[in-house]
Amino acid sequence: MDVRRAAEGGADGVAERLAEAARDDREEIRDLLRRLTRRVDDFLWAAHRMDVAEFVEYFRHPGRVLWTSFITGVARGLGIAVGFTILGAALLWVLRQAVIMNLPGIGHFIAQLIRIINEDLRLRP
Repeated sequence: MDVRRAAEGGADGVAERLAEAARDDREEIRDLLRRLTRRVDDFLWAAHRMDVAEFVEYFRHPGRVLWTSFITGVARGLGIAVGFTILGAALLWVLRQAVIMNLPGIGHFIAQLIRIINEDLRLRP
């Protein structure tokens, strides 16, 4: 608010205008506090839904984090090993069946592959 304009209206006008400006400021502050309170409540509700407290508590114990990570890594490694073994065995079984059935294209390709492997094995000391 411009002080010169307030002074032009006289002492009563100044007091009245200052009181009106103070009321406007209070309403603006109340509105700002309401919006801030709503945002904080929304944030707290979202944090509660995500179990942030449990997550923070989990990371306060580094030994527990390391142990969990170790067990997870072992499980993944075993899963990869078992999965690769099963898929490899299935692939070999399919190739073996193709050789047994003596399919012209596939059987010839596999025979060449076996010859190449045998030659490579003979050349090694």
